[in-house]
Amino acid sequence: MVRKTNWTKNLKKGAYREQLKRLGIIHGDDDIPITLSRRICKAKEGDYIHWGRHKIHVTTLLKKRACAAVGLYKMSLDRAKKSKKTKRK
Repeated sequence: MVRKTNWTKNLKKGAYREQLKRLGIIHGDDDIPITLSRRICKAKEGDYIHWGRHKIHVTTLLKKRACAAVGLYKMSLDRAKKSKKTKRK
């Protein structure tokens, strides 16, 4: 029997933002565009993505962090939808 782990526990808080800052894609406390995270998540490892004037090399770790960000974003949207449904009743 394979033991399931909580995938959110394996993430370091703020690591994705720090990596994008190091690459020069975002500055300071700017929001991370979800479209960028989706494009990184869909790309294959080793590919290059063009974002504005930046050329981003997709690594295994960057892809893992981007896919986690997209997953957390979807979860937060689902929670918002559920809370709206309960307030209407």
